[in-house]
Amino acid sequence: MTQRSVEIFYDHGKRSKALCHAMSVGISRCGDKVVTKPAATFNGEPKSDVAVFYGLRGELMDVYNIFQERGKQTVLIDLGYWKRLEGGRLSGYHKLVVNGFQPNKYYQNFDHDLSRLEKMELELKPHNPKGDYILVAGMSEKSAGIYGLGPQEFEEHVIASLKESTDIPIVYRPKPSWPGAKPISGSKYSTKTDIEKDIENCKMVITHHSNVAIDAIIAGKPCVVLGDGVGLNMSTTLKDLDSPYFPTDEERLKWLSDIAYIQWNVSEIRRGKPWQHLKREGLV
Repeated sequence: MTQRSVEIFYDHGKRSKALCHAMSVGISRCGDKVVTKPAATFNGEPKSDVAVFYGLRGELMDVYNIFQERGKQTVLIDLGYWKRLEGGRLSGYHKLVVNGFQPNKYYQNFDHDLSRLEKMELELKPHNPKGDYILVAGMSEKSAGIYGLGPQEFEEHVIASLKESTDIPIVYRPKPSWPGAKPISGSKYSTKTDIEKDIENCKMVITHHSNVAIDAIIAGKPCVVLGDGVGLNMSTTLKDLDSPYFPTDEERLKWLSDIAYIQWNVSEIRRGKPWQHLKREGLV
């Protein structure tokens, strides 16, 4: 495989430093040239083939934008799609996304077997369209800003549209880690920390790109993904509220097996497993 030059950019956060250090060790083990540096030292001039970073806060958004503008590659690390906090915030799964915020352009282009998914021990529940309400899963102000949206702009628009087209009750569940969320007219405000209960009692989940869509599909509930979340290919539409599309078990397993190869734990990252995978599939 072609040797790559890689710059890894970290910020002041504990997870950023830990994940970036693990990536540095793993990439070096794969034989590629890697330099690790604080994001604050980035001067706007890429010095490598690939930029790797955790999250998009502060200068990291500049790193992402400039590398993309120059035709360079980027690898975004962030919390994974499930079992994100298993064993602690540094021990759970973290996603690695190439050239974007979500991997939709490529993650289903390859034939991934079920072996990795089976080790993750997810429990697929039967399709269950019964429920008392439509659940709108919100995003944080920071996340909305990445997509050029204002705080709760997406959620307010969706809830207003739903009120015009259905009499089904609507529950708005803001992102729990965002303290700035407020109730939205036309919906019930849920501050439950138990997302499983919110999903269990709903008819359908609507979101922009939240991982809640994945939780819903696993739990047997239809979802509508209106942004670029990985639930997009399993999504129904707002026009089908009365008879929503829901994937077969075979489709769900294939989709989840593809997602399983996007996310890795710190031990695997340190051993270079995800970097080997990305190189093998020609993504970096």
